[in-house]
Amino acid sequence: MKKKKIIALLMGLAIVGTLTACGGRGSTPSTNPGTTNPPVTQPSDNPSPGSGSTNDETIELALYKSAAISKLDEIVNPVIEKIPDEDLKTAIKNFYDTEKQYINGINDLETAKLAVNKVVDDTKAFAKDTLKPLAIQKLNDVINPLIEKITYEELKNSVQSFYDTEMAKIDATETLAEVSDTFKEILDDTKTFISTETEKVIIALKNKALEELDPYVAALIAKIPYDTLKIDTQAFYNEEKKKLEAVDTIEGIEPCVKEIRDDLEEYALTETKKIAVTKLQEVVDAGIAKIPNPEFKEDLTEFSKTMIAKLNAVTAIEDVPTTLTTVITETEAHIQGLLVNTIKEYVARLTAVETATAYDYLPAAMNPSYSSNVVNASSINYDFTLFTNVSSINQAGYGEQWQMVVENINQSVAMAKVFNVAQTALSSAGNAVDIYITNSYAEEMSYTFSGSGYSGKFEFKDAKLVFNITLTDSVTVPGFGSVKPVIKMEYDLTKEAKGMFISLGDSYKVKYVITENSYEMATTYGLTIAGKSASRSSYLSIVKSNGKTTGHIYEYTTYEGSDIIKACADFYVENGYVSVVGNKSSGMTGFDGYINELYLANEGRLLGYEVREELTIAGVTVTYNTLWFNLWDIQGINSVKVTDKTDSNKSGKSTVDVYLNGSSKMLSPTYNTKPIIGKTSRKYDIEYRTRYYYTYDAENDKYVANAVQVPMMFIQEGDNYNSFSADMLRDNGITASVSLSSNHLNKILDDHDTLIDVFITNKDAMSSEAIIAYLEQYE
Repeated sequence: MKKKKIIALLMGLAIVGTLTACGGRGSTPSTNPGTTNPPVTQPSDNPSPGSGSTNDETIELALYKSAAISKLDEIVNPVIEKIPDEDLKTAIKNFYDTEKQYINGINDLETAKLAVNKVVDDTKAFAKDTLKPLAIQKLNDVINPLIEKITYEELKNSVQSFYDTEMAKIDATETLAEVSDTFKEILDDTKTFISTETEKVIIALKNKALEELDPYVAALIAKIPYDTLKIDTQAFYNEEKKKLEAVDTIEGIEPCVKEIRDDLEEYALTETKKIAVTKLQEVVDAGIAKIPNPEFKEDLTEFSKTMIAKLNAVTAIEDVPTTLTTVITETEAHIQGLLVNTIKEYVARLTAVETATAYDYLPAAMNPSYSSNVVNASSINYDFTLFTNVSSINQAGYGEQWQMVVENINQSVAMAKVFNVAQTALSSAGNAVDIYITNSYAEEMSYTFSGSGYSGKFEFKDAKLVFNITLTDSVTVPGFGSVKPVIKMEYDLTKEAKGMFISLGDSYKVKYVITENSYEMATTYGLTIAGKSASRSSYLSIVKSNGKTTGHIYEYTTYEGSDIIKACADFYVENGYVSVVGNKSSGMTGFDGYINELYLANEGRLLGYEVREELTIAGVTVTYNTLWFNLWDIQGINSVKVTDKTDSNKSGKSTVDVYLNGSSKMLSPTYNTKPIIGKTSRKYDIEYRTRYYYTYDAENDKYVANAVQVPMMFIQEGDNYNSFSADMLRDNGITASVSLSSNHLNKILDDHDTLIDVFITNKDAMSSEAIIAYLEQYE
């Protein structure tokens, strides 16, 4: 017995020694679950005599407590590491801490000897009485809500049955490990079962849904009246089925199926109506293309909106075709009515007196009737043989180039009077044609008519109206006497162009075409020259585009088969200016050059012009570019006197004698000179130029052109212009300079450099023969 105690003591000392080596002197046992160091109570370093037995018991007590803690760690720690639920894990840790605290508190050897068995028994009891109920509660807390969420009864019952079976497993558990493992098993198995079974049910329900959807879609597609839409709807359905494929819950299947059905119904109906609207729109567009009148186009557009509204109000696919037929029929009838009204309107426009003239396409100030252009006769009754103040020279009036444009426009205006005298016949014929159109409208029409004093023909073909009328009774036209006019009218509905041809026999013919942005006119009429017959022909065109107006005019006087007078002009309206380029100059004998005049568009005031002409001197051809200025734009000249040229005038090229500022000294222009040749050309001088002033003849209600000779200053361009002031001071003792705005002057120079070359290209584009041939085609 004593030997066993000694052996046990030695073992205890060995363990204590090991513990001391590992933990150090005075170490205390771990209080954390999962540690493996047993608690040890170490003996005193200096045992008192007779304490050997006490030390042995102390060591043995420590060994038993350590064994109990090791057992506790063995049973509990693996479970703590594996248990997935935090609440269960906390309960186990609390049990562990309580059990360990108990072990550490054992002080007697007998109790310590029973500690290991007590740990095993306590653990079983904890597992059965505490952990198992808690695990069951936790399982129910997790699984029961999942079951409650299942709306599909068959699946819910299946899951409940499976769960009940699974829960029987936990009833059979006794140990802590069994409870923990079974808890995890039931939790995982039940969740897996729910997921797997739910997926099976979802697949089954989706298949069932498709079994119901497929025939529904087939029936829906069968109702669609358009083959292309049938194909598109099937494709749309194939895309919609992807929504069902994406559903991952049982409760999501039913609303998804409803959504697919609703989407298909809406798509099929909407797309069917879209196609119907497109077919209706094709009818409307074709009608709009036939109707040139903007108001009628708008009328049809608004009408079509009501028809489209009818189509869009349809709620059943099968009703769309019949509704489409109805609205197309109504629309075609409406278009027919608009076309009839359109033709009637344009016939009315043709037979009405045309009030538009070429002046309507030009700035108001370029019309002779413009207030600032009309002068009193007394203000232009000059006597320049006496000194005349420059300030008294009327600043109105046109140059010869613009006057040529005015004369041709006025000819066409005068010809409009034929309409006035023919209005009775035109109105009567127009009424007859109006009735014919109402009763016999077609895309092509032809109607011959006649009445008291007239006969004619109406035609409509290829979007063109033709209305010809010949007066069979003579009428008196002011300025032309008794005539039987032939009037041929045409309206191009596509171009919105009105054409008019009027013939008074060989004595007068005029043709003009009017659009919103253009005016074209050709005339020819007879006149007498030296007792012999002659003719005058002209052509005028004006086009407005992008803020710029461009015009061309050609004028010919033909005598005995030859054009004895040829004149033409180009004119441009842009940036506040009117630029006119031409070759008409009655005041320059043998003139064969070009002139560009410049006007202020908002005032109609002539700012000046420049002349380009070629002269041959001593066998050498020289180009002269000469600026012409109003005397009020020459600073330093206050008054002017002009008389016939006398022998005392030493300027060989001057045409008149000129005196300035009340001086008796004659103006002596400075000449350019060349070696051997001597004097070649004047750098500057003053000469008469024709200016056209307009007065109003109240008795005859017309504006009369008055050609007046007005002195102007010319200065050659370039170095001659630059030396003007110095030359005037040196040769005439007058301090003078050009006061015209540099902007205006530069514009004249720019026009001269660019527009004259364009004019040269254009001037032969229209001959007298071409004008006459153009008119003859309408005979």
